[in-house]
Amino acid sequence: MPLISIDAIAPQCHMGLWRIEDTIDDIIATDNRLAGVIDKIEHFHSESRRKEVLAVYGLLFAMTDNPCLRIEHDDLSRPVIDGYHVSISHTRGYAALLLSTRHKVAIDIEFISNRVERVASKFIRNDEVADSLYAKLIHWSAKETIYKLFANENLDFFDMRIAPFDQREEGDIEVDDLKIEKKQSVHYLCNDKYVLTYAAI
Repeated sequence: MPLISIDAIAPQCHMGLWRIEDTIDDIIATDNRLAGVIDKIEHFHSESRRKEVLAVYGLLFAMTDNPCLRIEHDDLSRPVIDGYHVSISHTRGYAALLLSTRHKVAIDIEFISNRVERVASKFIRNDEVADSLYAKLIHWSAKETIYKLFANENLDFFDMRIAPFDQREEGDIEVDDLKIEKKQSVHYLCNDKYVLTYAAI
């Protein structure tokens, strides 16, 4: 089953996760309502991109039971869904959707890969501690989440500082937005496939 989970993470705030491993026809077969959004994927040349979009719509319909909803984008290319605050993320083999009628939200998911080791200097500050592969991925993902949450600030990775934390499979970290001197909590989840982070305000 490609739908992994739908979880309530706060009042009127739900997170969905989808495993992308099927063909386009197989994804549509999981929910016949997805046939109604074929026009949303036809202009993508990449089959993987088409699957990502279908997976997100699969999550959207499962989470809202409303096949009439459509995902648009604003001037900053942020996803927009009428009646909801929304955040979307994809990584190799997975799609994540965060929806709320009450909270501003942001989510990011990153496939486990040592590629992050080669680019760590581009997003980890000298006053941050990230000794392991997972710690680096949590830093990367959490900063992507904060960047989305405060998109109007146009934050740079070095405008954000993550306080030292004891890494576990799941936990909360504190991120300093140094531009406006504001602290924001970010929740993280880790397993052998991906690191996922999200925040809601």
